[in-house]
This record gives sequence, structure tokens and C-alpha cells, in this order.
Amino acid sequence: MRCVLNRVGVEAQYVTEQMAPDGDFPTVSKPNPEEEAIFKLAKENAERADLLLATDPDADRLGVMVRHQGCWFMLSGNQTGLILLYFLADYYRKANIPLGGKYIVKSVVSTSLAERICDDYGIECIDVPVGFRYIGAMIDKDEKNFLFGFEESCGYLKGTHVRDKDGIEAALLVLKAAAYYKEKNRTLIDVLNNIYDKYGYVSDLMRTIHLEKEECARRMSFLRAADPVQFGALAVMGMEDFKDRQDGLSADIIKITTPKAQVIFRPSGTEPKMKIYASAKEKNYTDARKIAEEAAQAAVDLLV
Repeated sequence: MRCVLNRVGVEAQYVTEQMAPDGDFPTVSKPNPEEEAIFKLAKENAERADLLLATDPDADRLGVMVRHQGCWFMLSGNQTGLILLYFLADYYRKANIPLGGKYIVKSVVSTSLAERICDDYGIECIDVPVGFRYIGAMIDKDEKNFLFGFEESCGYLKGTHVRDKDGIEAALLVLKAAAYYKEKNRTLIDVLNNIYDKYGYVSDLMRTIHLEKEECARRMSFLRAADPVQFGALAVMGMEDFKDRQDGLSADIIKITTPKAQVIFRPSGTEPKMKIYASAKEKNYTDARKIAEEAAQAAVDLLV
């Protein structure tokens, strides 16, 4: 990170305590860029900063905090992905770079709002199973037209020289976007709000239930057999088992759709936990968030 920022002339401060390799990660409870707690030391010494950036230990994922109107705001992986997608599409269009034939790739559990941005700019949006290897595999099919790839878990990729998420490259892209919009007197939070105003307010949440692998399998079997007609206070419009798909999206995933929200259940492939992704779209962000939280809680209640 230091090398890249020096090359592009970015004035950066570094958290000294977090720069030396230490497998015990003594400054954090968990070295996960999705957690706001990892920015604690950075915020204490960031009087002049516009952005806080943090990678995970192998630097393939990136966490971002933005100073906006004097306060720090943590971006989710979905929000960072939306901002970068919008920045690339906006920049290409204003630079008269053709977007016809371009495509992005995202995991099926990542925000659906990306599809609305892509529709507006004439970009194809392709969903793949969870795991960045699937995004890398899509690049092999059409390197020339690949524009961007992301996952909600803070993984991003621009360009074709890497076939995996890249936190260093993502940091450079975030800096480019921040500089581009700062010239227009806008922060990345302003850009995010503009996206919501233009394309609709979508709230995407993720919850986890710690379960051993065998128990996750039992809960997924329970869901497949239950075929619920009611989900919390909402009626179930449809239930899709991704194991039945024949379009390259076959996976151990179940999606439940209601009139106001959708919920996806997915056992983690690397940890003993069940992941629940809830998403809701409304006329304002507060209502969308409330519905997404209620849907997420209904999903947890269904399994515990």
C-alpha cells in the first residue's frame, strides 16, 4: 500500500502499530475490514484526513471510512462497490469512452442496486456464485470488455491483470473516485446519496448465526422441506433453491422473496456459520433499512 500511494503522490498517514507483520493482530479483536473497530487507532490520528483505508492481512479486501460534514461514516462492501461502479460508469461516459459491450460481475448475494446502475449506462450485470474465483473465471470469457467485479464482503477488482479481489488496487480506485468528486466539492457519501436518489433506496444487511457445518446442512434441509408461506409479517411470494439452477449459479443457497424484501440463506464455505442476506427497496432509506432489519430478524427466528 505504501509503495502504491507513494507512486501516485498521495499524502498518507500510517498507523504505525498496524504496519508491522504480527500474526496475533494485537491491536484488533479480529483483522476484518468489514468491522468498524479496526479503524479505532486511525480515527484517533486523522485530523487532516478525508478517507480511512484498511486492508485485511493478505490485502485482498478493503474497508473504507469517509469524512462527511465533520463525521466519519463506514461504507459497507455493497456501498463501496456501488460507488466504484458508478464512478467508473460516470467517468467513462463523460470521457466519451464507449460502454457498449462492457460488463460487470458480482456475487449473487451482493446488492441488486448495481443492476439499476448498469441498466442506466448500458452495461451488462452478471451474477455468479459466492467466491471471487467465479468472477475471475468470467474474465477469462471476455477480457476486453470486463469493467469491474465486486462482492459484498469488501472484495473489488478493476482490470484483467489479476483474477482475484485486490485490496491495493481497490484502494487506488477509491482514491481516484474521491479525488474526482472532491474537485466537484462532493464526498463519497454525497455520491452514495446521489445513487440512492437516482436509482432508489436499497438497504442490504448481513447477519450470521454460528453453527457447525453439519448443523448448517440440517437447517438448509429444514428450509427446503418447510417451504414457508409466511416470513415474519410478510407473505412469501416465492422460494428459490439454487441447487436446482442450471445456469452456472448452482449453489447451496436458498432465496425467499416477499413483497417488500428478499432474504438469502447461505452456509459459509470457510467458517462454522450460516450467513443471512436481507435486502429491501423503499422510497426512503429509513424505511428500507427498517424492512431489511425486520426481514433479517425473521430469518434468524426461523432458524434458531
